[in-house]
Amino acid sequence: QVWQGWAQVYAKWISDYGLAGFRVDTARHVDDEFFKKWSPQIQTAAKDAGINNFTIFGEVWDYNPFELMTYVRRNKIQTVLDFPFQGKATDYASGYSDATAMMTLFQNDDYYTSATSSASNLVTFLGNHDMGRVGYIIAKKKQQPVDQLLPRTNLAHALMYFSRGIPVVYYGDEVGMTGTNSGGDQFARQDMFPTQVEIWKSEKRIGSSPVGNGDSFTGTNSNPIAIYLKQISQLRLENPGLANGSMLIRYAKKSLFVISKKDAKENREYLVAFNNSNSPSSVEVTTATSSGGWQLLLGQSKVRATSNKVKIMVPALSAVVFKANKTINVGAT
Repeated sequence: QVWQGWAQVYAKWISDYGLAGFRVDTARHVDDEFFKKWSPQIQTAAKDAGINNFTIFGEVWDYNPFELMTYVRRNKIQTVLDFPFQGKATDYASGYSDATAMMTLFQNDDYYTSATSSASNLVTFLGNHDMGRVGYIIAKKKQQPVDQLLPRTNLAHALMYFSRGIPVVYYGDEVGMTGTNSGGDQFARQDMFPTQVEIWKSEKRIGSSPVGNGDSFTGTNSNPIAIYLKQISQLRLENPGLANGSMLIRYAKKSLFVISKKDAKENREYLVAFNNSNSPSSVEVTTATSSGGWQLLLGQSKVRATSNKVKIMVPALSAVVFKANKTINVGAT
């Protein structure tokens, strides 16, 4: 009766409002059989309403991939919020950890693979209403100069957009909200309208001044985080391989993390490099493309290619993206 009743409720929301997906709160606390019985009815209701690719993702607050993946493989939740990514990505962006931590995270991705899902379906995020905002989290993890918070926040977003998964930006992060007082839970739930709450008026912002008596919408287009998010969103849209193309780790040592992404349709390779150090670094990596050179799509960098070896310079606290000018022509690299 419970799962049938909730299927009817959620199905009516789909038919009445044309919703494209559901985030299911506290998904770990329901019966292990619930999603096996409930989800198929929701998918049927979505198809009946003419909505394709309806997505259901559950909140399972667990930082252990081996525990998290059981909810996808055993409990049959379509996909879940990627808490392990949230932890490791903010660790790396803050400078608290190095690139090997990111490599270890992604090496566990195969555990999410089933007949209907993979790590590419995981919903990635950097902060939320419970734990706090990304700016608050990064600043809390490691003490650093105030002027590094903006580039480190952008670095975290680049990692989320160009690795794998379905990226989610918590509202207000795009205008640099950081959260007041302790920064977590209720203090990360400000509204964006003019406020009478004094601590919200004086809350520190990344890339802009406190909102004071104004609202948080007006300055959106001028905030450097919002500008950067639009840039990387457009880049991901124009280059589908950067979204969820096959990912291969090329280099992970100290501050530098370098991956290749493959556009299967074009048989084209991308190189994405991240640097969480406050100094620029150079690295040489092996690629699957041996000729034709590389086009810089994001950031500032220099590249030198010889056969299937590419040497690139990655500025401090930055991400750079390159696209091969010619198709992949080196097998199994």
